[in-house]
Amino acid sequence: MTCKPKDKVKTAVMLIILIIAAGVIWIFMKADKENDLDEALTMNSNSERVIFLNKAGWIVAPDPIEQEKITIPSEFNEAYNAYNEIQLQQGFDLTKSAGQEAEIFTYSVLNYPDYPENITANLIFVNDRLVGADITQTIENGFTLPLLQGNIIDLTGKFAETSAETESETTAVPEETTHHHTTVTEPVTTTVPEETTLPQTETASGTSSHR
Repeated sequence: MTCKPKDKVKTAVMLIILIIAAGVIWIFMKADKENDLDEALTMNSNSERVIFLNKAGWIVAPDPIEQEKITIPSEFNEAYNAYNEIQLQQGFDLTKSAGQEAEIFTYSVLNYPDYPENITANLIFVNDRLVGADITQTIENGFTLPLLQGNIIDLTGKFAETSAETESETTAVPEETTHHHTTVTEPVTTTVPEETTLPQTETASGTSSHR
């Protein structure tokens, strides 16, 4: 039995309709995911930043120990590219914010494994949107690591879940804090130019500091 020309036309039309429908669905799904990501990374208050850090697995002091404004360079040198490698591991990319004014909030981390002191979490924002983050050990021979154990895009759902109950639970600092239960990767060091106020590490002499 052979298909009539009209049947072939109908089949072709149906295939085209299905392809278009699939494309529209994909576009809407992508838009929804991007909106969820923007919502998860936009933080207008200190409590939102603390909740984000808590959800990332870090218990921090309730207020930042440092807050400063910087300008991300329009062109990155080797040191900035090295620091940005840490950001790329997490799904961030500072090159997308090149030339823009940013603000860094630094918090004391209270539950880093085996290091109860001298560990900070640094959050870099452009227009209240998180564009970079790291964990830094602020002592000689310290290190700089990705803040997230995973990619921010994959963790969007987790970070987007906020509620009044969550806020009241996560902003409180436990009286007894020992170890962070997330597996910590090998320290990643990088060199950041002296003229910047971004989180710094120096590898030439094996020392680390944060300005």
